[in-house]
Amino acid sequence: MKIEDRRHSWRELVHAFGPDIWVHRRPIARSYAFRVVEVATGVLAPWPLKMVIDHVLSARPLPGPLRQLDWNLPPVALVVLAAIAIVIISSVRGAADALQKTTGSRVREQLSLELRDRMLAHLQRLPPTLRTSHRSGELVLRIVGDVEMFVRLQTRILPAIFENALTTVATFAVMLWIVPPLALLTLAVLPGLALMVGYYGRRLREASRAKRRHEGDVAGLAQEIVRGLPAIQALGGERHSRARFARMNAQSLQAGVEETRVTAQMEQAMKLAHGVSVALIVGVGSILVMNGRLTIGGLTVMASYIVQLLKPIERLNDIAETASRGLVGGERLLSLLALCPTVEDARGAVAIGRAHGVIEFRDVSFQYPTLDGRRAPVLRGVSLRVEPGSTGARSPRSRCNRCAPRSRRWRRTRTSSRARCAPP
Repeated sequence: MKIEDRRHSWRELVHAFGPDIWVHRRPIARSYAFRVVEVATGVLAPWPLKMVIDHVLSARPLPGPLRQLDWNLPPVALVVLAAIAIVIISSVRGAADALQKTTGSRVREQLSLELRDRMLAHLQRLPPTLRTSHRSGELVLRIVGDVEMFVRLQTRILPAIFENALTTVATFAVMLWIVPPLALLTLAVLPGLALMVGYYGRRLREASRAKRRHEGDVAGLAQEIVRGLPAIQALGGERHSRARFARMNAQSLQAGVEETRVTAQMEQAMKLAHGVSVALIVGVGSILVMNGRLTIGGLTVMASYIVQLLKPIERLNDIAETASRGLVGGERLLSLLALCPTVEDARGAVAIGRAHGVIEFRDVSFQYPTLDGRRAPVLRGVSLRVEPGSTGARSPRSRCNRCAPRSRRWRRTRTSSRARCAPP
């Protein structure tokens, strides 16, 4: 039996792990609601400063929908109100951020526990021959490391993508309301960035898959060496085991360097796109200010918004890297779940739980087939009764000559929890 790691679609991952995530739908919904509050406060954040610059310093009238707030207050009072608004917006944004992090952390820990328990239960149902084709360390990495990567994708990366997408839509809508030309110019830049992310995202996913595979091999070999350390020392195999470990580490190192190279190339391209976008927005916005089509406060808001739009793009590097690792982890978990147990429970089977009672054998015989077709008996007429709390064992004739084959009497003791054969 061998685990075949391959690419899986989003539909397969959702079908396999959707029920586990659906159980936590309420706290997940609360976490997303807190992110919506964060986005709303982020959109409102630069407006108090715009009011001060345009309405107080430049003595310009408020925009149409905001003219109802013009209460003919003195400039100092308007500045104080703007400062209070900044404090309130920052406080609400900070509280929403803290609440969503707390809620997300609770969901992440609970989901990790449940998925690890599910993977371990499935692994225990598989035949022992799985150990002959996969190192135990590699299996442990799937249960621990891959589950952590996949859960992080569900509880941190996907909500971050949702927040970034909502920020982009809300910010663009406000920019379109303030200055349509600048908004359309910003919109023209986004498709190129999306294509860039898609190109580097595919390369990063392949590199992450290779790195996780090599990390599993390294973890499995390290566990085998540690377990067999007494035998290695006794046989003088330290140099050979270190050479094997070094070769496998070299392969893992190469895969890690390739992943870092792709990440660095993506980061470099994103920084270049960031600089070009800021230059375009500031340049065109300054021309509009000089032509009287945009106020200084409006340009300040647009500069703040373009930073908000490009901040998610700057994070796309980390998001794409972590998302690639999470997807690869989910694929590896799904490959393990794809293995079917050799022995399946019958439909309607009753789970007995922990058995209680007495174990008794009456006149048990057993024999092995040999190459010449004959049968080699190993047990003849064994009768045994083991009470709860005691352990039974039979010594072979070569080790206990006093135990004749015809004698099957056993003596048990509760103090030592060991059964000993008694002479007739």
